[in-house]
Amino acid sequence: MTLPALDALGKAFPYSSITVLAKPWVIPVYAYHPSVSSVIEYQKSSKLLEGIKDILKTGNNIKKSGFDMAFLFQNAIEAALLSFIGRCRIRAGYNTDGRGFMLTHPVRRTKGILKEHQVEYYLNIIRELGFEAESKNPVIHLSRESIAKAETLLNLKDGPFIGFSPGAVYGEAKRWPVERFARLGKIASESGAKVILFGSQSEKHICEAVNSLMDNRAIDLSGCTDLGTAMALIKFCAAFISNDSGLMHVAAALGIPTVAIFGSTNTKTTSPKGISVNVISKNVDCAPCLKKQCPTDFRCMTAIEPEEIWEAVKLLAGENINNAK
Repeated sequence: MTLPALDALGKAFPYSSITVLAKPWVIPVYAYHPSVSSVIEYQKSSKLLEGIKDILKTGNNIKKSGFDMAFLFQNAIEAALLSFIGRCRIRAGYNTDGRGFMLTHPVRRTKGILKEHQVEYYLNIIRELGFEAESKNPVIHLSRESIAKAETLLNLKDGPFIGFSPGAVYGEAKRWPVERFARLGKIASESGAKVILFGSQSEKHICEAVNSLMDNRAIDLSGCTDLGTAMALIKFCAAFISNDSGLMHVAAALGIPTVAIFGSTNTKTTSPKGISVNVISKNVDCAPCLKKQCPTDFRCMTAIEPEEIWEAVKLLAGENINNAK
């Protein structure tokens, strides 16, 4: 969701080089973006003393590189600390988490901007500094290597492929029940499509649970790929069905017909942005609660039926699904 803001920076500074500081697993999102000149990998230990050393080391590396400006999309004080140690002459970002004193250009985070979509949240930083920042959908750019690797994992003649992302890192309240995903998989298989299950290593047990309930077993690639390969695999899908998750945003940004299932989270601020997207949610009085665990009867999710999702898939994917057989 930061990608449109990167586009805006590229237009604001067309003769500058733009470097992204990112954690290792998320680097493929930025590495091939046309506005990005390079990416610095940010590794930090979870152990306190080692983590402090990693912050100091990264900050010193930033200082040696001599960056003129730092735009902080992350809200945490750590991002401001890195740019402060790195002696970036201009340091801009939201004045959250008590970090305002480390910023040369703090941006006030208003109640109004917190109600806007996250794409607009990031674009607002650029606008508040006096630059134009066009509202647009994120677009992800893939590497040829990732596409080639994805091709080796799939027999493209077995398609059309339907991607499922049944996990969600934040908590169980974001996850449509595995039984519903399995029923949806049965409908997809009977329609002639092949299901691919996506997820991280920590979500593998969720994908295995879905697969165990399906008559026609899916291709379970959870925990088997890095993010770059997973994104390339999604590119080969005729449609993608997902809980509110990172891969949901990836599918939408790749232009893949995406059906997003929302329960506890806010469709206004974190829904997928893309050219072919349908968000399915139910208007229940307790949603969005933003909780990790449902304290009541999970009605926001159990009110959503597989048949409803499949109709949405057919409307978005058109002939790629309707003529699967």
